[in-house]
Amino acid sequence: MIAGAAVVGASLIAVHPGTATMPEVQHRAVQLTTTEELDWSTVIGDSETNLQDLETGAATANTELSSALTTLGPSSAASPAPG
Repeated sequence: MIAGAAVVGASLIAVHPGTATMPEVQHRAVQLTTTEELDWSTVIGDSETNLQDLETGAATANTELSSALTTLGPSSAASPAPG
């Protein structure tokens, strides 16, 4: 009986599943770059401005987080949340 179940189980594993159909490939014309002259000074200036904004936002968030954690106090921060 066990040998029969093993043979049936092995034959189920050995059965080859049907071949999945491949998705249809689509080709689309895209333009990844501009043909106009790129003004690198504008790109770099904008990047510097964006980086300064990120640094300011990070400093503000850090200050606000520190204030919030200080307000909670050490006993509140260590306690598990009510649930």
